[in-house]
Amino acid sequence: DNFVLTVTAQAGVDYQWYNGATAIPGATANAYTATATGNYSVRATNATTGCFTVSNVVAITVNPLPNVTINSGPFVFCEGGSQILSVPSQAGATYQWKRNGANIGGATSNTYTATITGNYTVVVSFGTGCTATSAAAVVTVNPNPIAAITPAGPITVCQGTPVNLSTPAQAGASYAWTRNGAAIGTNSNTLAVTQTGNYQVTVTFTATGCFTVSNTVSVTIN
Repeated sequence: DNFVLTVTAQAGVDYQWYNGATAIPGATANAYTATATGNYSVRATNATTGCFTVSNVVAITVNPLPNVTINSGPFVFCEGGSQILSVPSQAGATYQWKRNGANIGGATSNTYTATITGNYTVVVSFGTGCTATSAAAVVTVNPNPIAAITPAGPITVCQGTPVNLSTPAQAGASYAWTRNGAAIGTNSNTLAVTQTGNYQVTVTFTATGCFTVSNTVSVTIN
């Protein structure tokens, strides 16, 4: 902020503003806009006679703004993950985190753990009344795929009876089936089972790398 100091404008009078004993370059009008801490005065001189008067001193204190620089982003992670957002800890400061402009209840420290998509900001205030709001940190949480095998089992059949396992088909997903932990090598949302074993599928969204490991289905072929 700033503060405008003025004296009455008078014809034929020259002005020179000072911060302490130092003349301020270019400050030669009857008004001066102060932006820094200091002890300000002005010397008014009659241009014809040289007679002058020095004003009273006005003390101005400029309190600092808090540091509101959030650790750099943007932040992208999969559902179930998190990202710690932080600004420097500052003595005497209070903090209020916001998501998409709305206050987050209880988020009043210099750090916040984000788990959902949004634009996060923090308002930092000092007891002097000086307050600053950070730029937004963009957090994007990508969804995980569904990986639920049906039927859920356990399944017991006689040899020759078909057993078909499936997980929901999803756009942009790949499928990796395993039997007793060993890869089968089938990239499909369905699997025709011909051997006894414990089956799982890992479904991955190829664009984001987000994945989900399914439940285990036990199949016994007598």
